[in-house]
Amino acid sequence: MVEKILVATDGSDHAEKAVALASLIAASTDAAIHIVHVTLDGAPSEELQRMAEVEDIVSDVQKAEPQLNNVPGSVVEMIKWARRNAMNEKIMAAIAERVIDSASAAAKKAGAKKVETETLSGNPATAIVDAAKRAGCDMIVMGSRGLGDLKGLMVGSVSHKVANMAACTCVTVK
Repeated sequence: MVEKILVATDGSDHAEKAVALASLIAASTDAAIHIVHVTLDGAPSEELQRMAEVEDIVSDVQKAEPQLNNVPGSVVEMIKWARRNAMNEKIMAAIAERVIDSASAAAKKAGAKKVETETLSGNPATAIVDAAKRAGCDMIVMGSRGLGDLKGLMVGSVSHKVANMAACTCVTVK
């Protein structure tokens, strides 16, 4: 019997399908659903940058940035570097919030009654498996492909790693 399902989402089409399946299972078994999103360190991928632009996340962040006037060149470069890093973090946090909120709303709309969310950071596969353990989940549902880049194809997919590392049932959705 399934009592608690962890569903990992990154906002991709496959992740949305995973949320839908996990929600259907949760609704039919009265299981709780634990939705997680793992933010990546560093600059957002091209896909996430496009999503941020389409969703007006970038413009919201840029509006909050002060202008640099009458500052020496070397200091300007350091400030620009710090701003880029701060903006990347703000963009990733804003994207995570929207991805989690969207998945939570979809799960509730599909009939899941007990929905909780969590944003994680670090290695996605490890973070997902650890979150499932901590939350006491007996099933993990995730998309077979996400918003990852070519590097993901070279070193193996997150869903493959999770399936190999997790102690509970894992379902990948195409």
